[in-house]
Amino acid sequence: MNTNVGPYNYTIGTGAIIFSEDGGSILLLEEYKAPGRWGIAGGKLEPMPSLDNVTKEVLEETGYRVRIDGLVHVYQRYDRDPQTISFIYRATVLNRQAKPDASEVISTRWFKLAEVPWERLRFEDNRIMIQDAIEATNPLPSATIKSLPASTAGRDCGGNHSSYSQKIR
Repeated sequence: MNTNVGPYNYTIGTGAIIFSEDGGSILLLEEYKAPGRWGIAGGKLEPMPSLDNVTKEVLEETGYRVRIDGLVHVYQRYDRDPQTISFIYRATVLNRQAKPDASEVISTRWFKLAEVPWERLRFEDNRIMIQDAIEATNPLPSATIKSLPASTAGRDCGGNHSSYSQKIR
């Protein structure tokens, strides 16, 4: 989803680092866009973002159903136009066999954590995201994304910022 915020143009995406049931391997995919390179499952968010977006992307691309274990990080890239904001989750696979989307993905492969092909990742960003997911033994719990009504945009909360902060914790 491309969004304009003031003078800025953003692309908002989502992705998942998918772990095996025992946590000892991750699933990577090889796409037609970059044969011989490996990456994570994900894509651009639909107009109404939700956790369903990431599970849908994973299922579409890999054929695997996953459980979202938590948010690893929200990443932002300023050096692109449009700038990119990515919500990256840690997930665990739920089914043992799957068939990838043959129109996008050449193959999927499970890599033991000690055997991740760091030098053959499609993007440097993926290396950072995978390392963060491996180190995130306690990712932030999954949460729903709440849409705020447009009528509240830019409205001052009367200077009582501490009570507002308590509401959103």
